[in-house]
Amino acid sequence: MAIDRGDVDIKRALKTAYNILAYADNTEAKLRRKLAERDYEADIIDEVVETVRASGALDEERMLVSKLNYLINTKKYGRRRVAADLRKLGFSRELVESVDWDDFDFIAACASQIKSRGGLDDKTFAALLRRGYLVSEIKAAAKIVDEE
Repeated sequence: MAIDRGDVDIKRALKTAYNILAYADNTEAKLRRKLAERDYEADIIDEVVETVRASGALDEERMLVSKLNYLINTKKYGRRRVAADLRKLGFSRELVESVDWDDFDFIAACASQIKSRGGLDDKTFAALLRRGYLVSEIKAAAKIVDEE
């Protein structure tokens, strides 16, 4: 009885995939890239990704919520910067576009940053733009700060 080489490769690739995911959360795109870097064939990678996704170990929606909360609540980024960073992290365009931005109060977060910087000047305005806030959000936040 001969051992099927494909089964051995799939088992080895599955073990590698689970080790990668155990070390840190990875998007499907990152997992595929890391498996390809380890010289696994495309058909094996496809099968492994499907198996890992079916097991629940690869849950991009859960990861997206976690990264959203981190980028918005901890890093204090605006929606443009958050969307760009999520794409850089390997989340699909469709998944990033499905985010309900209305769940987050970017104007209040922007106002908080304006207060902490001592008001809105040109330097602060530019910094807020780099952090991904929209011009309309910055203006609305500045108005809130001025009214306080």
